[in-house]
Amino acid sequence: MGSILHPTELVKKLPIWEGMTIADLGCGSGIFTIELAKALNGSGKIVAFDIQEKSLSFLNERANYNNVGHLIETKLSDLDSKNFASGLTNTFDMVTVINLLFQIENKQKIIADSKKILKPGG
Repeated sequence: MGSILHPTELVKKLPIWEGMTIADLGCGSGIFTIELAKALNGSGKIVAFDIQEKSLSFLNERANYNNVGHLIETKLSDLDSKNFASGLTNTFDMVTVINLLFQIENKQKIIADSKKILKPGG
C-alpha cells in the first residue's frame, strides 16, 4: 500500500513565492491551506473556498492559532454554482483543488473555473 503524502511535504513541491495569491477550492478544515499560508512567509493571500460554514470557522481558528490568519480569507461558496467564477477572472497566481474532485459532480466545470480565475501564466 502506498504512503499518503504529508501536507507540508506536498506544499514544499509547489512553486510558491512570497506575495502570491492562491485560491484553495474546497479547502475543508484547511489542513493544506495552513501549510500554503506558512509557505508564503508572511506576504500574499489565500482565499479559501468551501461550502461548509463549520469547516471555514475551524479553518479561521487554526489559521489564527498558527499565526497565518492575516493571510487567509474564507469564502462560503458552492463551487458547483454556475456563478462561482464570476468576478474572479484572472485573479489568482495559483489554484489548488486538493481532495475535492471526487466530491464534485461536474469535474469539467471546476477545471474550467480554475483556469478562468488564474492569472495569465498562473
